Amino acid sequence: MIYIREDMNGFMSYDKYFQYLESKKNEMKPDIYAFASDPSRHDLSSRGSLHDAWLDSIFFRAKNYIYNDIEAQPDLTLNLLGPFHDRVHVLKYFEIKDCKLTNFDFFGNAREADLLYHEVRQENNLVEHEIVFDREIVIEITCASMRHAERLL
Repeated sequence: MIYIREDMNGFMSYDKYFQYLESKKNEMKPDIYAFASDPSRHDLSSRGSLHDAWLDSIFFRAKNYIYNDIEAQPDLTLNLLGPFHDRVHVLKYFEIKDCKLTNFDFFGNAREADLLYHEVRQENNLVEHEIVFDREIVIEITCASMRHAERLL
């Protein structure tokens, strides 16, 4: 995390993160800015929060072909079971440039790991989404664009 940091009292502070997002508002696509800057996405008591969500699935589509003279780029979808288990957050990432999974074990520690915090950044015309789970699991995605949707269960 670059902007979401622990404060002097040991609590996570989002102040610098929301200041950063405000400074990038004109550079970000409106839907990405709306998702990233929505405080309810970080609020522990909000049904729309990603905090305490569980990773349900990861879909990676490697598109290494050319269609109608356009080179297709890989994309990625994360499905996160919401903290109240009443919805799935569907995060789609387009034209993946980089994806890192740290301390991630598909068959072990990633099961039912709680999402602690996430940070969306816009740098060099690319979207960066860093997602930190407990058990020191981190997913970092750099892409051209992303989209968030919710599917109620």
